[in-house]
Amino acid sequence: MLRKLLVAFIATAVIALSVSGCKKKSEPAPPPTPKSKVGVPKDVPKTAEELKAQAEKEITKKNMASELDKLEKAIDKDVAAESNQP
Repeated sequence: MLRKLLVAFIATAVIALSVSGCKKKSEPAPPPTPKSKVGVPKDVPKTAEELKAQAEKEITKKNMASELDKLEKAIDKDVAAESNQP
C-alpha cells in the first residue's frame, strides 16, 4: 500500500513539473525601424533624383566654390584612408 502511494505521489510530481515547464521568458521583439516615408525605413540610401534635388537646393552660385572644396577634401580623405589599408 505504501509502495502504491509512493508511486502515485512520484507520478503526480513528475506530471506536475512537466506541465508547468520552463518559465523562461522569450526575448522581446526588436522595435520597428523608424520610417521617414510610408513603408521606407530611414536607413535606405537616397535615390539619384533625391540627391540631385537636395544638391540643387543647397548649392548656389555663391557657395559653389566652397562646396566644391568640401567635396574635394572628402574625396582626398577617402582616398588616403583606402591607401592606408593593407
